Amino acid sequence: MPHIRKKAKTKPTDEDEQPKPCYITRLPFELIAEVLLYTQSPKDVLALARCNKFFCATLVKKSSDYIWRYTRTNCRPGPLPEPLQIFTEASYAAFVFDEGKCEECGRETKLMYDSFALRIRTCGQTQCRKQFAKTKLTAPQAQPEYHRIISESLLVPEHANCTHSASYLYDNAAWPNRQKLYRTNEWTAAVQEYLDASHSPEDLDAEMERRVKMAKRISLMMPSFLELFKWKEKYDIARATNKAANEAFAKILAAKVGYDYWDLMQAPSYARRHRGKNITLERVTDSDYRMIHEAVEAEILKASEARKQSKHEAEYRQSREIVEKHYERLRCKRLEVPLPPLASFRKIPIIHTIQTTPPSPEFDVAKQLQTPLVATLLKSELSAWRNQAKNALAATLGFANWKSASSKRLHPVDRINAHFRCKKCAHTENKYKEDGCFDFFGACSHQCSKKFRGKREWNVTRFLKDDKACAAVSKLADLGSINTESPESINAFEALDARVLCNSCTAAIVLQSSAVAGHSHRHEDMQMSLLLTPILEKHPLTKGLALRLMGPEDRAKVLRENKIYGCRHCLQVRTTSTEKPMQESGQECILTFNGLRSHLKAKHKVVDLRDEDFYCSGPLTWKEAGAAT
Repeated sequence: MPHIRKKAKTKPTDEDEQPKPCYITRLPFELIAEVLLYTQSPKDVLALARCNKFFCATLVKKSSDYIWRYTRTNCRPGPLPEPLQIFTEASYAAFVFDEGKCEECGRETKLMYDSFALRIRTCGQTQCRKQFAKTKLTAPQAQPEYHRIISESLLVPEHANCTHSASYLYDNAAWPNRQKLYRTNEWTAAVQEYLDASHSPEDLDAEMERRVKMAKRISLMMPSFLELFKWKEKYDIARATNKAANEAFAKILAAKVGYDYWDLMQAPSYARRHRGKNITLERVTDSDYRMIHEAVEAEILKASEARKQSKHEAEYRQSREIVEKHYERLRCKRLEVPLPPLASFRKIPIIHTIQTTPPSPEFDVAKQLQTPLVATLLKSELSAWRNQAKNALAATLGFANWKSASSKRLHPVDRINAHFRCKKCAHTENKYKEDGCFDFFGACSHQCSKKFRGKREWNVTRFLKDDKACAAVSKLADLGSINTESPESINAFEALDARVLCNSCTAAIVLQSSAVAGHSHRHEDMQMSLLLTPILEKHPLTKGLALRLMGPEDRAKVLRENKIYGCRHCLQVRTTSTEKPMQESGQECILTFNGLRSHLKAKHKVVDLRDEDFYCSGPLTWKEAGAAT
């Protein structure tokens, strides 16, 4: 395995990236101590001690105990009980005020221990307290002599309220009068230790002596834990009372000043002040608000503007979705006239007005789009849009400012020899893939591929005249004596059917009249002749078969593997006879569909496979792809 050299982390050289110095550490310690004596809570001193190594090393020293002691005796709601000898002043503050994880659900909680004696910590949720008492605490029922000895040497909850149990909810349920509970793991380990020692009289005597010493030490510790728990209960009551008072003050202040209550509570300046007062068990006052009222005003105004903007964006997004659904409904109706792409449809004046009007009980966007008035206006504006597109595309074909008083002359863009292509992308919708170009309907509804769609919206200047397709169709119309300006030309052109012989291909390729526009892109100047009668009775053409076989359908994937596809370029050869200019050579080349594509590309230089390039020597069953043979 090659050695990968890790990039060395370079130290920041820019002055702005350097860590800023802590100027408070440069103050004389006497001034720092004087400030800390005003905090009135060991919790604040503990927070400062954990800021950096300097404060940690300074405040943990024995010489700094007076700071901890003073804040402990002057904290709210009353002085903290004296610590046990096992604690220093700093560790005692951490023991009382530290945060931790709930032993049941694992979530971080800022609450104190539920039981200081057993160091039980839960998140305060009733479910967690119930589950903890049920699974991690035990109250032994049997009372043999050694159980009594073990029970006196283990710590127990100092009060019934330390744990959740309905049988212990009475006022004087405090140690030592209440039934004793133990941590299950501690009780099990103690019993096992006693049983192991009972095998030897010497070990049993040593174990009994150790248990007696532990019992004496616990009897001295439990009163302190009980006193600390009672202080915690007072602290919880004072905190809840102070929190309720501060919330009531905030509601009165919001009503007085004219703010929304939740806006006031979410303003960062006021929220910091409010939370800080709750932590220190102090009341928020008018003077506190006056000091920050300008910042609060600016923050609430900013939040209000952001909320209005968010609401406006949500309403606009909702209106756009409704307009899009209405557009899809119009497309599903298969109108005889083209619809513009969705982006252009949104810019139609009546649609733009409805889309930008905020929804309300009086103005329902979905209902407004269904009203007869809007439908009439939309029809009129879409007609104006199409007329503008017609005139611009007619100019592209060379008929600028075309006008005619005759109703029997087709508009240049509606004629059979009017074909366009997009100069920005090579993408064509499925309906026009065979032609490789657009008629007027396709040009109006064309959407560029995703690569170009976002750069520029639909514009008539994106389209060019497809010279090859227009020229080929015009030639065929001349051969069939079809007047392209006549409305009957469309039906007459389709009636030519499979009677077009391409004279530009090496083989005798016969194609349908509708395939001339697409086939013309193979040649620079497509030459053709019109046969008197169809001559593909044995292997007729199937319109759209090539595209369907190249599609993503599972049935198409199965049918492509069938070896039934023959090459017309190998089979159909030219003759000198004018009555029958094509005959079969007898040299059939039958391959799978993918093999046929490779054959046409390699031997006949045909890249884009079309219906006129191949035939099927066997039946194709689309309904049951697995049964196709």
